[in-house]
Amino acid sequence: MSIRHSVKAILIRDGRILLNRCVRRDGSTYFDLPGGGQKLYESKAATLIREVQEETGYLVRPLRFAATAEEIYQDLAMREKYPDYTHRLFSIYLAELIGGEQQAPAEPDFATLGSEWVSLSALPDLPAVLPLGIKEALPRILAGEIVDLGTISMDWKE
Repeated sequence: MSIRHSVKAILIRDGRILLNRCVRRDGSTYFDLPGGGQKLYESKAATLIREVQEETGYLVRPLRFAATAEEIYQDLAMREKYPDYTHRLFSIYLAELIGGEQQAPAEPDFATLGSEWVSLSALPDLPAVLPLGIKEALPRILAGEIVDLGTISMDWKE
């Protein structure tokens, strides 16, 4: 078992936030901040840049650290099947788009249907947004606060 460290981006443009729309095996959808797992000897900034580009096709630059979170999956079958993905720590950064237009995503996650710019006013009405607690904390983050979302007990099953 290992604890996976992931770096996520909060990208805001014209009153909208960039989210990945994802699907579970049961067909239900959820949204996730773009970003992903840090590789050995890779900095958090390099992870953020690489993962966002792979998942969304956008080039970004991290601006400031914004939040942290921890996810622990409770389902024993999930833990056994995905030991490297059922205990995760997140470093979440406010980031900005740089460069030109969006390119084709190089390596979207298996559950990702695509990336979408979602109106901040529509955010409260979305189904689950991961990491859990981020949509409620977003106003504080955008006001400059650094937020600890705490430990999130995940009861999702495959």
